[in-house]
Amino acid sequence: MNHNSFILNPITSILLDATSVSSGIGSGIETFPVLDYVLQSVFLKMTGAQEQKLKCICWELATNDYEYRYHRFTKKQLGECSHYSEKKEIYKDLIIQIKKHNSSFSVLSLEERNKLLKELNNSIVAIFFESNLKTLAQKKFNDYQAIWSNISNVHFACDSNNLFSDKNSYSLKAYMKIIYIDSETV
Repeated sequence: MNHNSFILNPITSILLDATSVSSGIGSGIETFPVLDYVLQSVFLKMTGAQEQKLKCICWELATNDYEYRYHRFTKKQLGECSHYSEKKEIYKDLIIQIKKHNSSFSVLSLEERNKLLKELNNSIVAIFFESNLKTLAQKKFNDYQAIWSNISNVHFACDSNNLFSDKNSYSLKAYMKIIYIDSETV
């Protein structure tokens, strides 16, 4: 089974759904309990989708490379892809597999990473800017923007030499503290 459409469907579509669903709840104080529930549900949906995407990526890689299949599913198995270390492993696997098929491949340049980061931030801000979620969760939105201001191209799409070092994971850990999630399970 080909998982490409699921893998390529952006997780931001879950954010779009959340803003659409929440548009009818208003923006008064009476909506705060609903907001808390909605935001937690969206977070769980997004992390669940990410975990499933990572598993699908592994299955797609294993479909095309039997050595990888043996290594990944027999020798060095992954769990549910919820831990940060598992996400790093899949990223490394993906880079290795791409390089097997295109030896001249290199990760994104600094300019390309900056462009993608800017586009991602603009997308998230645009989703929330006109929604009542931004108004209802203004403090969390401000926290997001503060954390995002600390994210740079060294945190994103790195090569295997400086991939996911502790100094680069600050922003993820800070974000997890804001939403009261243990950063080790992400």
